[in-house]
Amino acid sequence: DASSAAIYGARAAFGVVLITTKQGKGDRIQVNYNNNFSWKRPSSLTEKTSDPYIYLKLKNIAVLNTPWSSGHVTSDERLEWARSDNPDGTEAIRLNPLDNTQWEYMGNRNWTNYFLDKSTFSQAHQLSISGATEKTKFYLSGGVDSEDGVFSGVVKNDKYIRYSMRGKVNYQIWNWLSVSNNTSFVSTTRKKPSYYNLSDFYDAEPHDMDVNPDGTWANSELGIALAQLVDGGEEKTVYDRLQSTFSAEMNFWERMLVLNANFTFSKSHEDYDWYKTKYRIGYGPDDVREQGTSRAYKGSTSELYTVLDLYATLTKSFDKHLVSGVLGFNQEYSRWDKFTADRYDIISTSLPSIGLSSGEQYVDETYKDWAIRGLFFRANYMYDNRYIFELNGRYDGTSRFPKNKRYGFFPSGSVAW
Repeated sequence: DASSAAIYGARAAFGVVLITTKQGKGDRIQVNYNNNFSWKRPSSLTEKTSDPYIYLKLKNIAVLNTPWSSGHVTSDERLEWARSDNPDGTEAIRLNPLDNTQWEYMGNRNWTNYFLDKSTFSQAHQLSISGATEKTKFYLSGGVDSEDGVFSGVVKNDKYIRYSMRGKVNYQIWNWLSVSNNTSFVSTTRKKPSYYNLSDFYDAEPHDMDVNPDGTWANSELGIALAQLVDGGEEKTVYDRLQSTFSAEMNFWERMLVLNANFTFSKSHEDYDWYKTKYRIGYGPDDVREQGTSRAYKGSTSELYTVLDLYATLTKSFDKHLVSGVLGFNQEYSRWDKFTADRYDIISTSLPSIGLSSGEQYVDETYKDWAIRGLFFRANYMYDNRYIFELNGRYDGTSRFPKNKRYGFFPSGSVAW
């Protein structure tokens, strides 16, 4: 509520979530291993006709009854070719009767089901070791998750993988002093084709074809989409994040006074490697054309975030009275950097990179940072375990505001019974 969240100042506007990670317990070492294997497929796909005659006939009706439609009407000759009951049979690919140097297509397949109604495989493995002694608690864990993309059966570069590790140690040096560390590391890699558009395959028309008789990509919307997907390049994103929290706690007079110090730093880095290459489309038996763009792009972002918290808690009870208070200091700093490089005309498709490109190149760099520093307090008084008075406050300075308006005070109090 507003009273308990007020100590977080303006940041409490949308509520506060506190998270406690696992820690070691018990008097012996425990080893746990979990895994999960799953196969996923679409829960539902629109039922579509694979008959080219029915599809083209209905499309003609839609075009003729929609004055503002930009579609074209299929000729009677093509409709006759598309008839499934044609006594001469229906060939999927032929030479265009009006231009025998070009291919013409009349497929009869539900391409949406053919490409998208497939199972994708994912797996997850998690191993943890934990334990506790008289003075020490520890928890160590590591995991790996991987998932194949929906086009993994068509291309090899459609995959996601994630590695994670965590170590948490708490050591009781003396009865009045304990120190701890909580460190986590996450690394993810996402690979996928540079041209990645599900709608190209969801909206594929049944009369389209994927490849020509000579093995080249068909000169159709479906053939071009497949050429881009398979031969058009790759996109790879690698993200790493390391976060560590060092903590110390001192307590005096049977925990009447407790002093806490926490320092956290988080360092993340993301590399983005993307390139597009030209692909070849077969227009006719002796007419293969190169299309698309040739371009290499690299980008990287990094972020540093540090937090220092120092606070003291005092709790004292006597007779029917309970008095408690918290007084603390908070300081945070964040810096974000981004660097990008882009160049056209890749020389070699086997080594697609900026260094092996000959076109115009572009370089850009950006950074931004912010910092806050503040004091906060909370005072509580309770009588007879029924009547409660509480006062919260925070005084912050931030780099986000002009110098003469960079401080704010956020008081809050409540009375309950």
